[in-house]
Amino acid sequence: MNQSIHNIRQVLLFRGLAFALVGLGCWPFFADVEQAISIPVFIASLVAVASLWIIMDPGYLAVEVSQGKLLISTDKEDKNAFFLTLPVNEVAGYEIEKKYGGLNRQLYLYRKTSQGFLKSKAVPMSLYTPGQTKALRTKLDALIKANGYSHLMK
Repeated sequence: MNQSIHNIRQVLLFRGLAFALVGLGCWPFFADVEQAISIPVFIASLVAVASLWIIMDPGYLAVEVSQGKLLISTDKEDKNAFFLTLPVNEVAGYEIEKKYGGLNRQLYLYRKTSQGFLKSKAVPMSLYTPGQTKALRTKLDALIKANGYSHLMK
């Protein structure tokens, strides 16, 4: 259960494709294409990349259980070593929120504390493959069941 579920391959692929799309948008400037065509093509490539980036919120995500803690690491700026750290015995549930037809997915974890159930901050997981999502669900379901909270969530 200590194996990490991460999406570094998808992050590199997405960023490579974004770079290629902008490169294709620049291509008319280096080919003998009229300026009336090259500028709109370049702008369209920038708009396409920016739109995809905003809609999908692509980013690195690694989830691992180690030394009694659920460790979630992302590429988002944060002072701590991990984006989110939870004791495994406090994990009570989770939900995956989908937006934009499933292009943007965010994970929320619920933990049981002395103050009641608390919802975590959003963890972007748009670039997780269906297999990685299934592995994550399996890992979280096992933690929730072990903690006796499986009856609380859908």
